Amino acid sequence: MALTKVGALQKTGLGGKAPFNNMVRLQESFKALRHTKSMPVLTDDDRERVRLLNIVAQSRDGLKRLSLDDLVKLQELIERKDYSQTKKSTKSKAALLKKINVRIYELTEGRGVWDV
Repeated sequence: MALTKVGALQKTGLGGKAPFNNMVRLQESFKALRHTKSMPVLTDDDRERVRLLNIVAQSRDGLKRLSLDDLVKLQELIERKDYSQTKKSTKSKAALLKKINVRIYELTEGRGVWDV
């Protein structure tokens, strides 16, 4: 019997971790920046962005744990940050911004459109 993609992920133990790959890539790119020779100066915005990204990355419902103000703040901070050093981090940034936009829409407009 052939394993489906989901079955293969579950068998290898990666089934639950796949949704968090985007956030992990953003965190790894930030960690890589910390270990360069010219250490960037961490601003309060950087610390706030990392704090909010950690909350999002900790659990499957990380975006649901953030308030509307936190989501808007995270969206602004991620849009301002330059993740152009790698193609993967740029894609991860776009994917995370899409998820944040969906969550903001759900909080402001309600989930009535999706509840059929």
